[in-house]
Amino acid sequence: MSKNEGSAMAVVCNFDRLKAISMGEDEFAAEMVKVFLEDSESQLALLQDALAQADYDAALAAVHRMKGAAGNVGAEIFADACRNFEAFARDGKAGALALQANALRQELDRVRDTVQPQMGPL
Repeated sequence: MSKNEGSAMAVVCNFDRLKAISMGEDEFAAEMVKVFLEDSESQLALLQDALAQADYDAALAAVHRMKGAAGNVGAEIFADACRNFEAFARDGKAGALALQANALRQELDRVRDTVQPQMGPL
């Protein structure tokens, strides 16, 4: 599993966590990941719209929802990227938010690419 240099223990998808949350039910785990991916796509679209309108409260709300969902499916690096976005927003680093939104997109794609070999197309 891929490691994040900034967080030595974080992984793209913690399959042990996902298995524990889904109580070992593979179909349930796949459904959870599918819902996470679909919802995160919607939240990323909301995030992009919010940033375009400089609506940082809406942007933070979208990222907060993604962070919680990421934790539920073991998408640790994605959750870390959400926390980074929140930190930039709290610190008033508006210029960094668009770059961090792009990082969220890349990490979501990595989650999808990581889970598909084990779960099939989602």
